[in-house]
Amino acid sequence: MKKGIALGYDGDAPLILSIAENYLLDKMLEIAEKNNIPVYEDKNLAELLSRLPVGTAVPEDLFEAVAKIFAFCYGINERFKNKMDFLKN
Repeated sequence: MKKGIALGYDGDAPLILSIAENYLLDKMLEIAEKNNIPVYEDKNLAELLSRLPVGTAVPEDLFEAVAKIFAFCYGINERFKNKMDFLKN
């Protein structure tokens, strides 16, 4: 079963903001697409994180994996910003 995890960062640690599967996962992905929110797929990490309660910090032993996701997302957003800046000129 596919699972989706929405992650955030509170300045101290990454947080689990939402966990979804089935219909809710479809809606979460739809919202992400409509709002240009990057989506990163890692089934194993999603399975691990889905075992934790929403609102909790990601365990330290998973920080590196989550940091890679944040770096991916920030990279996409930066490339998008650069394209938009280029088109403005």
